[in-house]
Amino acid sequence: MAIVKEDEYEKMRWDGIAKELLRINRHNTVRSLIAASIHQNASYEVYEEVGCVSSDGSTRCVDIIIIDRQKDKGVILDPTIRFEMHEQQPQEMCREKQVIYEPCCQHLGAQYHITHWAVFGLMFGARDTIPRETLNQLKQFKIADAMIDTIGFHVLKSSLAIIEGLATRVDQVHLWSICGLIQYRMKKTYIYSLP
Repeated sequence: MAIVKEDEYEKMRWDGIAKELLRINRHNTVRSLIAASIHQNASYEVYEEVGCVSSDGSTRCVDIIIIDRQKDKGVILDPTIRFEMHEQQPQEMCREKQVIYEPCCQHLGAQYHITHWAVFGLMFGARDTIPRETLNQLKQFKIADAMIDTIGFHVLKSSLAIIEGLATRVDQVHLWSICGLIQYRMKKTYIYSLP
């Protein structure tokens, strides 16, 4: 049985906390970039991190709410960054978000005086891939290509920062694959669909 020294345990614990804070910061930055871009359109009201109550009485925090008063429509957007696994992952993640947030629509409808609601999960790949479904949704809200590029590059840089401290423990092939993506990205070639 290996004995872990107390100072090694403490370093591992702090490494885990630092990694989690970097992951949260990556998500919050993506959320704020999307919200700020949509907010530039005067016909929308945009809110971030809105507390709400689900139909079962549990509380939730919605990442982005977009209100179009003229159309009596509200949209919940939940950006999520995940490691890309398979082609159906964006649809599965969107359905997962609908199951979580559709029960909140009645509460949000009363709070914002909006009748019609839709929920969309926006998947961003940890390796700077943006699935077609996410891209189409961002385009619907007229988010500029330059901002989409900024979001994708931020995700990639942040993903690398998350694993950077773990480089001695990370599989070298995985690390080289991330480095290759950065070199690819630096050539200004963009990926908008899963590989």
